[in-house]
Amino acid sequence: MSKILILNIPMHGHINPTIALTKELVKRGHDVTYLINEEFREKIASTGAKIITYEVQNDKKLFKRIFTVMSTIYYKALEIGKNFDCIIYEMGFFFGAKLGEELGIKTVCLTSTFALNNKITDDFAKGKSFLHKIMEIKLLRKLLSIVLIKDKKLRHTDLMYELIDHNPDLNIVYTSRQFQIHNEDFDEKHFVFIGPSVGGRIQDSDIPFDKMKSKIIYISLGTVSTNSLKFFKTCIGAFKNTDVSVIMSIGKQIDIEDLGTIPNNFYVYPFVPQVAVLEHADLFVTHCGMNSANEAMYYAVPIIGIPQRADQPIVANRMVQLGLGEMIDKKHVTADNLKERTMRVLKDSTYKTNMTKMREEMLSSGGYMKAADEIEKYIYEDQFAYKAASS
Repeated sequence: MSKILILNIPMHGHINPTIALTKELVKRGHDVTYLINEEFREKIASTGAKIITYEVQNDKKLFKRIFTVMSTIYYKALEIGKNFDCIIYEMGFFFGAKLGEELGIKTVCLTSTFALNNKITDDFAKGKSFLHKIMEIKLLRKLLSIVLIKDKKLRHTDLMYELIDHNPDLNIVYTSRQFQIHNEDFDEKHFVFIGPSVGGRIQDSDIPFDKMKSKIIYISLGTVSTNSLKFFKTCIGAFKNTDVSVIMSIGKQIDIEDLGTIPNNFYVYPFVPQVAVLEHADLFVTHCGMNSANEAMYYAVPIIGIPQRADQPIVANRMVQLGLGEMIDKKHVTADNLKERTMRVLKDSTYKTNMTKMREEMLSSGGYMKAADEIEKYIYEDQFAYKAASS
């Protein structure tokens, strides 16, 4: 049994992929502690891991919020980390590798998007969000780095290089090697591609799938890009009076009443259990966050990608390249082109065939069980080497 500390930032897209792995490590008898903020206590408690929480004020200033979260995690982990055999950190926490070096213990990086190198971060920098501008403008990046790095004595004075060049010996990536862009740049010893981690989350649902028409379209922009009333009204305009059923997850920032009259073939909710819905869906209109993309591929559901920010344009482009769906620029979505693209993907069996092949690729990657195996092997490799040398 090993004592394992898991570090993560307080965002659903970074936490959800870790749930099944955490549960599996606990099941295998490891003493697992998860450091996270109070908001996610219930979700982590379902894994059986011990929980240590940190509190972070939700400051509206992005610089201050990032600094507070990163520093809080770093110094709390520095305080308690010496008691553990291994630290597993999600890539959103930039300082994981440095923390392990300072404590003198092994670290594992979990990557919920693509594995990163200079080629890929150059692609990221083409995005239009604030974080992409940080990647693109070196001076701005260095200023942020100075604030965040402070007394942490990192290998690089530029956070972006710290993130892509200061990797631990084991990096677990939540997609398949085939889906990874520039996959030839990542060696098999240090980068393990396990496919999506879908298991381990409770997905109860009272959605009346049995009452729906033969084709089901699922629409969601994820848990971040939910304040999009105009977009959801466009979806209603596209699919009303059509022979499909539409499940639409609009988030908590929009009142259903603001959508106006809901057509009979629509089922609108503030939130839905996505995995449960994808088990029934024929097409997914999605923002193409990596988690949503992985889950679509896991259930072989073709997509219409409408990326909003962050890595989403790159994920959507990759899905289009592999024939898994189509993409519409978020600024150019209309009821007509959304309906036309959707019906084309539903009617052309090539998309479903390609998705089925990708599902097989994802399943063969091993998932969270493979991740747990690799982590155990990594933790114990020094012991194995010692025994081999002694025999």
